Amino acid sequence: MHPAFGMNLGGGGFCALTQEALGGKRVAFSADVAGRRMTFDAEICWSHPVPGQDGRFFAGTHFVQIADKDWNALVAFVLEDPLAGNLGAGSLLSAQQRDSMLPSEKQRRIARLLVERERMVDPGAGRLPLLEYAFGGYVMRQGTPNYVLHVRSKGYGSGYELTDNRSTIEAEIEGDGVRIVD
Repeated sequence: MHPAFGMNLGGGGFCALTQEALGGKRVAFSADVAGRRMTFDAEICWSHPVPGQDGRFFAGTHFVQIADKDWNALVAFVLEDPLAGNLGAGSLLSAQQRDSMLPSEKQRRIARLLVERERMVDPGAGRLPLLEYAFGGYVMRQGTPNYVLHVRSKGYGSGYELTDNRSTIEAEIEGDGVRIVD
């Protein structure tokens, strides 16, 4: 057991102030974040002495294993910081933000799911649909981080009238998976 003080925190890892150099190690951490006790494994990516502070080191970590519920609580805590400049829940995504989060193939996969569920008019072969994306946050599912997106689309109702539909989508941040959750 060694004490450490968290300096900054994000969805991929954190920086800690330690009393020994920890470089190249995989370590288990137990921390209190916003009143919640969390445990997780992290890999130390880098470690260097704090200038002018003998016996103190900064250590940069990357999460290796963390429970889904703990990661979700951690990210919710990080996103609550109004000074962090994070994209807020409910914010409409610009085309540039959408494209940086969702490659065109992932956008097509979302469109196919919406068409299958009759929540969107088929835009035709090879065309991307006109959809409105709003950021809903992040969620961890079976150890995989996902974007949560609220998507507005147009479809046909039972009497062939055009309907306005809203769907919640989870899209893997680093993988190809997408799913409708409502």
